Amino acid sequence: MIKNKILRFKSKCRKLLKCSTGGEFIRQLPFGYIEKMALLPGAMLLIAYIRHFLFSFFDTEALQFIPAYKSQYYSQAAVFAYICSALVIVLYLAKLRTVKGSIKNCIKNYFKSSFPMVLLTVYFLFILLSPFINGFTTDAMKGVGNRFEPYYYLLSYYFCFIMPVTVVRKEKSIRLIVYSLIFLSIATAFMTLLKPSLADGPFVYYNSGFFHNTNHYGYFLTMSIGLCAAMAVLEKNTKLRTAAIAGLVLNAAEQVLNNSFGSILSSIAALMLLMIMLWIAKGKFVPASLAVFGLFMGVSLAAAFFFRPAYFLNFSFLSRDIKKILNETEDAGSAGSGRIRLWRYVGDLIAKRPFLGYGIEGMNRNMQQDLHTSVNRVHNEFLQYAQFYGVPAVAFYFSGCLGVFIRGLKNKKRLTDCNIAALTAAFAYLANSFFGVSMYYTTPMFFLLLGISMNINSPVTEKSETAR
Repeated sequence: MIKNKILRFKSKCRKLLKCSTGGEFIRQLPFGYIEKMALLPGAMLLIAYIRHFLFSFFDTEALQFIPAYKSQYYSQAAVFAYICSALVIVLYLAKLRTVKGSIKNCIKNYFKSSFPMVLLTVYFLFILLSPFINGFTTDAMKGVGNRFEPYYYLLSYYFCFIMPVTVVRKEKSIRLIVYSLIFLSIATAFMTLLKPSLADGPFVYYNSGFFHNTNHYGYFLTMSIGLCAAMAVLEKNTKLRTAAIAGLVLNAAEQVLNNSFGSILSSIAALMLLMIMLWIAKGKFVPASLAVFGLFMGVSLAAAFFFRPAYFLNFSFLSRDIKKILNETEDAGSAGSGRIRLWRYVGDLIAKRPFLGYGIEGMNRNMQQDLHTSVNRVHNEFLQYAQFYGVPAVAFYFSGCLGVFIRGLKNKKRLTDCNIAALTAAFAYLANSFFGVSMYYTTPMFFLLLGISMNINSPVTEKSETAR
């Protein structure tokens, strides 16, 4: 079977090489080849993760490196992802023209079939225009510290991780991405349980995996748990379902040891959403979703009881912080590990310049000086984006993300297992982002999952011979 596929591939390549004009090449080029190319940007991210993981665990000289230097893996991945994405866009539009007419109509149909993409496109236009309005500063062009989100990298979230994957029609291809992330999360959790920190170097915390902060690993864990939980419920292949359950158990245990409380609360919310989504999509309550939620809670409580009893103090701290905020006590700013203080400061900044913000990384150094802190982000992605790009940008971002979920539920009969898993994981990240910051090695994964969530309708009909 594999041999026949190789022979067919060689035969098709020979035909393509014999094409004398660009038009003939496009007509002969199968959509399937373009779709495979559309998987490459996501593959670049996975390769960067694997490189980072292997370097962190097996390189004996890792202590000599500041973890932020490992951002080079993701920087290189972004460059290759841009090249692949540009080819996909050009080839896809050219191919669609041979099937459906003008490129203008093709673009119109693409956005019409997925209105959330319109909203997210407007949001990224704010990012695109930001330096032209607020200045091409060093921080904006090169990024700040271990955040490493320079201008070109921020734009890659849209051009490389959302857009390409939305045109992939084959469920088999999407499953490859989803299970690659699941197996990576299993390996990371397992190795971190053996060696509490894979990310050797200064400013590194235990139980942080190959990430250089427990919160960052918490973001990754939250998305991984969402993927594992959904596939544990929906997967029909026994071996893969077992792997998803194992991933849920390992990641849940590691999440408790990681002790990023925002991540834990977000996972609980995501698994509750999974139950609701399945109820709506299937037209009846799915008992397995409750069983998976029970397994997650059971593993979490057992891990806390036996290995981290202090975990239970998080709930009393949460209750205490809520009381501080409601009663407006003098130390209310210390609530949420000092996040309320940061939120108030940035809220005042946003009120002074609500429409266009202060630019990428704008006013972060002022925040450090005024609040006498080393923290260089507000630790709330929605406030962060409002600070950088303005309130209208955040409105389009939030509306676009919300639109993805609404569109998914409206197309409930067409949702695949991977669509549901990606929606669960994306929601988990969004919930966690209320307490966190965007990072070069976690935010791309979110946008990749958001793209998979929108991968429901294709502007090309399956029955079209030229589309094959």
